[in-house]
Amino acid sequence: MSVNRLIKDIQSLSSYIQNLKGFTAILTHYDADGISSGGIFARLFSSLNKKFILRSTPDLSDEVLNEFFSITAQNYIILDMGSGDIRDIYDKWRILDGDKLIVIDHHKILQDIPDDPNLILLNPELYDLDGGKFGCTSVLTSLISYFISYDPYHLEIGVVGATGDMQLLNDVKEINQVLLDLAIKENMVEKERDFIFFVNKNMPLYRAITWNYIPYIPGFSGRDDIGFQIMRKADIPIKRDDEYTTVKDLSDIEKEKILEVILQYLTSLGIKDLDVNQLIVDRYILLREDDENIRTSVDFANLLSGLGRMQREYLGILLAAGVRGRVLEEALKVQEERRRILVKYLDMAENSVSQYDNIAIIDLRTKDFDHRFSGTISTLFSRSITLSDKIIIVLSKVGENVKISARSPRVLVDKGLNLAYIMSQIAKKLSGKGGGHNIAAGATVKDSKNLIDIILDVFREYGNV
Repeated sequence: MSVNRLIKDIQSLSSYIQNLKGFTAILTHYDADGISSGGIFARLFSSLNKKFILRSTPDLSDEVLNEFFSITAQNYIILDMGSGDIRDIYDKWRILDGDKLIVIDHHKILQDIPDDPNLILLNPELYDLDGGKFGCTSVLTSLISYFISYDPYHLEIGVVGATGDMQLLNDVKEINQVLLDLAIKENMVEKERDFIFFVNKNMPLYRAITWNYIPYIPGFSGRDDIGFQIMRKADIPIKRDDEYTTVKDLSDIEKEKILEVILQYLTSLGIKDLDVNQLIVDRYILLREDDENIRTSVDFANLLSGLGRMQREYLGILLAAGVRGRVLEEALKVQEERRRILVKYLDMAENSVSQYDNIAIIDLRTKDFDHRFSGTISTLFSRSITLSDKIIIVLSKVGENVKISARSPRVLVDKGLNLAYIMSQIAKKLSGKGGGHNIAAGATVKDSKNLIDIILDVFREYGNV
């Protein structure tokens, strides 16, 4: 089986990393998966008393790679990036005096892999697994680290990273199941199933009701005022004994009242053919976490993701490595700021949607918008109840260039759509770089007044849309 081969190679890479000599430079992605992976390796390398430096980045531009390889080190490790540019990365690395180059990633491999024993690429795509569904980088790094140290905390953060990468939303299979089984066996996590409105059991109820973005519901998600409105209509007190009412305070009858009011409200928004199953999710309780703000894998992953978008990756890496106290306090302050910004950006995006058959383009190039949120916006809109059948494309400015973030419905991917390839083709036409997964991908390209037309033309040529 492909999973058995992958596990065998994970164990081999564990021994390889354990025996690395000299200084190691590590570069990781800035999303929840990358930050989780960085924290896992920071904890591992610290426990092994290995000297290392760890940095994070939104992308692998030539500038980023040149700066990374300017670090004097014997070993270079790239996490959650690199598969799409593996030949280009190798060509830059081989002119150095470094001994080893390790790339641990789960994105589509778009270039030939150089044949060099000092280069190791670990990617589920090499084992006939779809890296967009199975074996994100935090899953791989958590298992590598666990097989070295048998520290069960690595398994917890693997679950957190996989949650952040949307790989634990549906049926858990393949290498992800291996991780989850180990985490449950080590008494690190347990699984619960509930409506999305009742997942955050300790958050004030008015927030718990609406502060869930999977699925994203325009006019509902992230709206505190709607939470208050629903509680009043359901005759649920905002406070009890001078404390905000929480999900834990509710009786089953009160939950039924809230659900009835919510469904009435969603109907009033014009949402038709609502599938109630979209409103039910699995949640993973992190049994060793005392702080309620990171008690579930969703809460922890959202915190790490927000820290990346807010350019506070170092806080996320420290949290993923196991540091708490003042680091967690500071991270929660950043999260509150991020929530306010996200609500503003979601409103901005809702007013910037243009639809072209089964493609929805959200053009934010002329808006006061931070490109680091483009992946969040594209993901949330792809999970939107109203746009879940569309390919979502978000355009935002990065200096003089444009960042493209794209997401596709699973049904189109199953029919052969490959966003990673399409993004690479768009990038070729516009002097940029692109790649990712078949279901989620992106590119950074030079701006053009005909950009949208070029994007649509490439989709018509290669996307069967």
